[in-house]
Amino acid sequence: MSLVSTQVFKSAPLAALVIASSSAVAFAQSADGARDAQRQPQPAGASIALNEQEVERRVRSVSPAVRAQRASVATAEAERDRATRSIVPDLQLSARYTRLSSVPEEFRRISLAVPGMPMMGDALVFPQLLDQFVARAQVTLAVSDLFTRALPSLHAAGQRAEAVRYDAQAQEARAVLDAQAAYLGWLRARAALSIARASRESFERQREDVVRRVTAGQIALSQQLPLDVTLTSLRRQEIALEAGLRGAEVNLRAQLALGSDALVPTDEAEEPAALAATDPRVRPELLALDANARALSLQSRAAAGSIAPSLSVTGGVDIAAPNPRAFAQATIVPLATWDVSVQVSWSLSQILDGEASMRVVSAQRQALAAQREALTRAIDAEIAATRAEFDGALRRLEEARRGLASAEALATQRRGAFAAGAATATELTLAEADLLRQRLELADARLEARASRARLRFALGVLHFERADSLDRPVRREVR
Repeated sequence: MSLVSTQVFKSAPLAALVIASSSAVAFAQSADGARDAQRQPQPAGASIALNEQEVERRVRSVSPAVRAQRASVATAEAERDRATRSIVPDLQLSARYTRLSSVPEEFRRISLAVPGMPMMGDALVFPQLLDQFVARAQVTLAVSDLFTRALPSLHAAGQRAEAVRYDAQAQEARAVLDAQAAYLGWLRARAALSIARASRESFERQREDVVRRVTAGQIALSQQLPLDVTLTSLRRQEIALEAGLRGAEVNLRAQLALGSDALVPTDEAEEPAALAATDPRVRPELLALDANARALSLQSRAAAGSIAPSLSVTGGVDIAAPNPRAFAQATIVPLATWDVSVQVSWSLSQILDGEASMRVVSAQRQALAAQREALTRAIDAEIAATRAEFDGALRRLEEARRGLASAEALATQRRGAFAAGAATATELTLAEADLLRQRLELADARLEARASRARLRFALGVLHFERADSLDRPVRREVR
């Protein structure tokens, strides 16, 4: 928001009012501002009651980012389930019917005559069965791959799914923090407009009294002119604050997917609750990196397993009519037979691929370790900064309360003195300027303390696991 020119500041003893109201768009409400906001006209129709808890509930259910992360969790869990299939023995079932062409008899006849001996009998003619039916069941178990590849790959998929779940928790907490910031920003805009409007109305009443005194010849016109300049500035600033409120409301409605119903805050004058002493929890961002690191370690084991020879066992059962292992069958009679085979295979290309995969995984693990170290330092700095910020906000709030009490006492005294003719208009307007400034300061200090508390809860990891049951049970263990 643009400030008024310094020329206005120099020409009006009440310039402090302009300064205070120009910064009000970023300030929070006081109790007087909250009561004035309730007097503002509300749109007809249904209304939506809002507070920080309701904002958190709504954003967890309507945020596109949260829905996208939950879809990512479902995808990762499906990938893990698919990896589970790799440890199940491969079962293949097949059925086949074959119709053969007829073979002439001379090609199916075997002479029974013995060379050098007289003919002992007729030649043997093998019958032919032109219809063949075969049903086969085969089970293959990759014995070595089960332990060297399949199980490590399965556990790696599980760790990746866990990492995605932690990432989803982190994104959900970030969405909640952003929505709370939008809500508190909307409250600040409401409070700024309410306080500025109330101050402008009060100032207009005081100006009317000054105008009457000027008209009656009790005071000089020079006492009125600074008031006129300042009142014009206040009206201009009020217009800007109204625009700021509309923008803040549009942003809040977009964050929470709200319609055109009236928004009614129920915690507008709420004091910031004290944050219970708590140790920092392991942030899900770190847990996600740890899970990914474990997944890479398991991937390295699977890659190393591809270098060794592969041992597999295959067993099958055939029901065939006629069965190729039985001969001289004159009729189609199904016959069951079985077979078992053990196979050892080795591939040079698998060794080369496995060795390259191990190098890739090793580099990725080093990168993850560096990311975790950087993230740990950033989180430690964030926690220290937000702790100091919250402590400073609480101290500022106490000072603002004391400052408002002093300003109210001074304004009350100056109003009485001005009514009795013992104070000038300049002295009264300066007292009113200080009162407005202190009201805005208290409003800003109150909501800033609430905002810094939310940021501290985020930094400590409290916000991440507070409602994490929407994705999964909260994980609060330390990472070894």
